[in-house]
Parts: sequence; structure tokens; C-alpha cells
Amino acid sequence: MRARIVAAAVAVLCLLAPHVGGAQTEATPPATPVEGLMAHAVDQLFARWARPDSPGASIAVIQSGKVIYSQGYGAANLEYGVPNTPATVFHLASVSKQFTAFAIYLLAQDGKLSLDDDVRKYLPKLHDFGKVITIRQLLHHTSGVRDQWNLLALAGWRLDDEITDDDVTHLLFQQTELNFAPGDQFLYSNSGYTLLAMVVKQVSAKTLPEFAKERIFDPLGMAHTHFQDNYGIVVKDRAYSYARQPDGNYRYVALTYSTVGPSNLFSTVGDLARWDENFYTGEVGGPALLAQMQEKGKLNNGKEIDYASGLTIGKYRGLRTVEHAGGERAPGLRHVAEQGRRRQVAGRDEHRHPGADRHAGQQGRGPVLQLGLVRGRLAPDIARHRAPRDVDGRRDVGRCRRQVSRSGRRKRLPRTA
Repeated sequence: MRARIVAAAVAVLCLLAPHVGGAQTEATPPATPVEGLMAHAVDQLFARWARPDSPGASIAVIQSGKVIYSQGYGAANLEYGVPNTPATVFHLASVSKQFTAFAIYLLAQDGKLSLDDDVRKYLPKLHDFGKVITIRQLLHHTSGVRDQWNLLALAGWRLDDEITDDDVTHLLFQQTELNFAPGDQFLYSNSGYTLLAMVVKQVSAKTLPEFAKERIFDPLGMAHTHFQDNYGIVVKDRAYSYARQPDGNYRYVALTYSTVGPSNLFSTVGDLARWDENFYTGEVGGPALLAQMQEKGKLNNGKEIDYASGLTIGKYRGLRTVEHAGGERAPGLRHVAEQGRRRQVAGRDEHRHPGADRHAGQQGRGPVLQLGLVRGRLAPDIARHRAPRDVDGRRDVGRCRRQVSRSGRRKRLPRTA
């Protein structure tokens, strides 16, 4: 028996299944001894996190387009002892990017934009750098636009401040130079996906949260998925973020972003199973669009990169993999699909050490299996430009301890060891 798995909270390996039919998100008890052994094997992988005093996971195992096993492990909220369940809603960090990219492709399919359009056609307030930046280059992280988290840190912001789309765009529109000529290099930039979210709003006359709900989430029945553009919105059944400290205890990590595009999508394992299935059925968008979305980017010199549109394309044990990593502040996430033997993973690993993704990227390998954990790979270009405590392409510049002023408020950058 082969089955694929969707997980949120800690990435894990399970048996994998070929595609048959549409995914159903209702959990079904194991019906055979073989399935019972599979469920036991999954439980054993999660035994380390299946404690009320530990952050954990929610998983769904899918076989023949149907969820055959779904379970939660550990706590969604340590303060109140709320357990993770299959209905727990997780913040997906940069796994969000593939949904932003999908929105852009839907608009291109509608004939409302072209991937090779100059982004300034839709965002004229963006500085004219003397070189065209295309929508396609924003999708592939080859635009040269500076990363918003680096810019905010250099401007004196703390990442636990509330950060809004207006705050980010104000900084982006002030930039007068690029990191490199568009198309010359690959360098992960969250700013590109903020700009793409703005393009969606400009072209569709709807915000990204509104557009995604109408064109993606509702049609796919993803009733527990949304982009959150205000950090204070109450999310029912939400899991909270924690970082493990050197003494083994956990610290709550507040996520105060009120921005969408590169991040801030919330979802469940059941909804991710529906999203996964769409890559095989093409129910929304169609097979051609989904194939285009998985095409690798190319640099001006013709070199192909591993990054497509909100997805990283690679290989593992001879199989083509489609994945994306993500993390906010401390936790990490994985969203992986293997072509031929299907797997979707979105995982939050509070137990990794700072820089774990960086080292995985330097190894230059696909997803690495370590004690049942799936370690997705980051492109080497990201790894080389990241400091040890960097997440989602952000560098930790806290060592500067530089004070600056913004709107009369003094900000101190966090100091790091």
C-alpha cells in the first residue's frame, strides 16, 4: 500500500500513494491490517511530539484521493493545554507564496495581464530603475528587488512590531537601486511577492485575500483557509508558534504581520489535501496553468534555476519533487509533493536549531530523511546569502544595535549572540 501525507506542524515521511480521484478530507479509520500498521508507523514517527507539554503536528494520510488517516499530536497552545487535531489551523509562512503565484496565473489566464509585463505597468509608483522588471522575474526571485525584511530591519524596525502592507510598500517605493540587473541572478526576495499581491489588487480590483477566497479557496472547498491582512483577527482553532530554548523550554513567538503575498496564509491539513489534489485534477485553473506554474525560471544567460513560481523543483531518489520551505521567526515549514509517488507536507519544526535550513541548502540535496523528518532543501543561492538566524531570506542584522527614528518612535534592533 502506498499513501501520501499532508502534515502541519512537524514535517514527516510516510508511505506514498499514486493519484486516483479527488481528495476527500474526512478521516476514515484504517480498514485493513496493512493500514493499521501504517497508522502505527506514523504515530511512532510523531511519538516525540505527542505530549501535552510540546508543540506538535496535525497530519492527514491520503490514499487513492481519500484521507485514510488523520491525527493530531502535541499542543496547539501550551498555555491552555489545547491539543492539535486534524482541524487545527496553522500559519503557513512562505508556503503562502504558491497561492499568490496561482492568483497571478489565474489573472494571466483571464487575459488581464502577461507574465512578461513590466510590473510598473500596474505599479507606477515603483521606482524606474532604468531596466524592466517583469512579473515573471518577481515570481522567480530574479528581479533584483531588495528583500523587505532586510529593509525593515535596517530602517530600525523590530520584527515583533505590527508590520502592514503600507509599511512595506512605503519602503519598497523609496528604493532607487536594485541588488542586480533583473534576470542576472537568483536571490530570494519576499518583496517580489508583496508586489505581486499589489498587482492582483490593481488588476482584479480585489485584495489578495478577497481574490484568493473567491477564485481558489471557495471553489476547492478550502473552508478553513484564508490570507490574513490584520494580525489581530481571531482565528478559530489556531495553533500558536513556539521556539525551543537552550534549556529545553519553549518561548511563545508572536506573529504580528499584517501583510499578505509572501506569507500570512492560514490553513489546515484537510484543506491542504484539497489543494494538493488540484495539482492532479486541475479542477481550478486547469492542467496547463498548473504545468506552467511548475516551470523553472531562467536567468538572462540561459541558466535554469530550481525555483519556479512559489515552488522549488528538485529530485529525491529519482523522483521529481515540488516543494516550498517557510518559517516565521523560529519555526520551519515544508510543503512537498513528489511526482509519481505523491506526497504533500507542510510541517512546523520547533525543534530545529537556528540555521538548519541553511545547512540543508549547502548540502545541495533534496528532502533529507532524518529520524522520520522530511528536511526540504533551500536553493544554494538562498543559503549563501543567509545569516545563521535568518528565516525566509531575512538576514539578522541585530548585531548593529543601531537606533533610528520612525514617526517619532525610537527603535532598537534586537541584539543577537
